[in-house]
Amino acid sequence: MNEELELALRAALRGLDLPEAPASTRLYLARLRAEPRQGGASTRRRSLLPIVPLAAAIGLIALLAGGGKPTTPGPSVAPSVTPTPTLVALPTTVDGLPVQSVSELLANRAAGNAAGGPYALGGYWTNRQFMHMCAPPRTPTGDLQLWCVDGEWGITEHDEEILAVNLQRGLVAPAAGPHLTPYVPNVADQQRLFASIDSDPAASPVPSHFWAPVPIVVIGHFDDPLAAKCGSAARQACLDRFVIDRIVVFDPRSVPAPTPTPEPSPFPYADPPPALFNDAACYHGPAKSFRGWTTTDKLNIPFQREGTVYAMVTRDVIPIGNWYKNSGVGGHKTRWWAQGVCLSEEWAPGGMEFAPVNGTSFLEVDDGRHLPGGAP
Repeated sequence: MNEELELALRAALRGLDLPEAPASTRLYLARLRAEPRQGGASTRRRSLLPIVPLAAAIGLIALLAGGGKPTTPGPSVAPSVTPTPTLVALPTTVDGLPVQSVSELLANRAAGNAAGGPYALGGYWTNRQFMHMCAPPRTPTGDLQLWCVDGEWGITEHDEEILAVNLQRGLVAPAAGPHLTPYVPNVADQQRLFASIDSDPAASPVPSHFWAPVPIVVIGHFDDPLAAKCGSAARQACLDRFVIDRIVVFDPRSVPAPTPTPEPSPFPYADPPPALFNDAACYHGPAKSFRGWTTTDKLNIPFQREGTVYAMVTRDVIPIGNWYKNSGVGGHKTRWWAQGVCLSEEWAPGGMEFAPVNGTSFLEVDDGRHLPGGAP
């Protein structure tokens, strides 16, 4: 937007009678005013949505750009007084059970005063799952261990996310206040907590890992029978896992709606964004012939992606898969080799795809044969 048009737009907007801000924005502002700081600087990093309706702004821009003048406003009307939004009020008891905070419930459990259940728990729910890899476990894990994902979702005592994730810098930090990751066995509850913020197929669903902390009250228990399937070293941790039996309060629309994922944006190669992953995340060990931002057509791989990607390419042909029994070669074990490519799209840091360089792959057979072919 040029300077003259921007000044005209600002002047015109000041003369308009704009509708009031959405309820979710007003609620958020009220929560900011009412919420005490938890020691030191706040860790919340949220952006407020603009309160000017998009259609009105677009129409005004078109009018100004075409040289027209805004319609002269009519007689002024005294603005109505909108009450200050009320904070989400969580119940203090459910089915005769006191609603405990995270710290109260964990303290009672540690003191031996919270065996079995049921117990009511209140706090804030967030889901901050992100794509990553973990080393394979040495022994089988039980469901209650939540192996490799413990701490990525759950209930916090304060209005804060359970895990702050900065994938571009490779940093994660747990919530400062008390928090726990529960086990959610019920499929319908899983859909509410982990699916989209809007179940209406006509709407644009937003993945739950973008939600702001959502007030929640649940009923659950400890000492679940599934703990028997955990290894001896993890048995107590599994017994201490809080298992959700029922969701009492959970309404994502009570907090400001998250914004959708932006489309990939072009950028100058002379000043590219930071790397989205490091060597250790891409075939750790082998030398790389390429590291940087590029496009998938230049990588010479079997699939294409729009926009730019951050990628690494191995210098040499390496094993890109594990041995497996292959009925197509008489039941011998085989594995694929190729120059390996790892890539992440600019708009989805944390997601990673793997591909072979076209024309470099072959199948190794356990009897020493090398069979040419395109790796899957």
